[in-house]
Amino acid sequence: MKKILLILVLGLVLASNAFAKDLNQFEMEGVKFGDQLTNYADETLIKDTIAYNYKNDKFSTSRFTIQSENFYYLEISYDKNYLIVGLMGVDLLDNMDQCETKKNNILDKYSQLLTKAKKKESREKHPADKTGKSLIFGEVYTFKNGDRVQVSCTDWSKKIESETQYRDKIEIYVHTRELAVWQKKNIIY
Repeated sequence: MKKILLILVLGLVLASNAFAKDLNQFEMEGVKFGDQLTNYADETLIKDTIAYNYKNDKFSTSRFTIQSENFYYLEISYDKNYLIVGLMGVDLLDNMDQCETKKNNILDKYSQLLTKAKKKESREKHPADKTGKSLIFGEVYTFKNGDRVQVSCTDWSKKIESETQYRDKIEIYVHTRELAVWQKKNIIY
């Protein structure tokens, strides 16, 4: 009986690790999910590019403007040891008509990596717009362990665009479940 229990527990642990490795196959502009951010930038640059204020320092997010063919900037979330736990590629849109084409191009590139994930359409009001007129819509791919890949478009309201420097955008966001839960509780808008 102990052997069966040991085999069962070991099997669950190995299966869990296999799903965790799914995200480690994602790469954007040469930056690989699960690597050390210090492989790509020095600590001074990382600290100088902090993108968000959080209530505590369990994780941080830095923004790197890259203006490549695919993305305008990358946002990289990492733990205190600089392990990459979130990777977001963002491109700015001139108009929302571009969204569908760019979304399909992104999904084509990562389609093989998403076959193990459950797909769900998503459409919600942007939490940073208190009027509720700005929207985020797209697709969310969730792996069995809760890690996710989101491909979404943000359509800011005309008022938000005129009062801020925000622009409509498309993004692909690859992140662990732990990071997503923590960010919802700790981001300061």
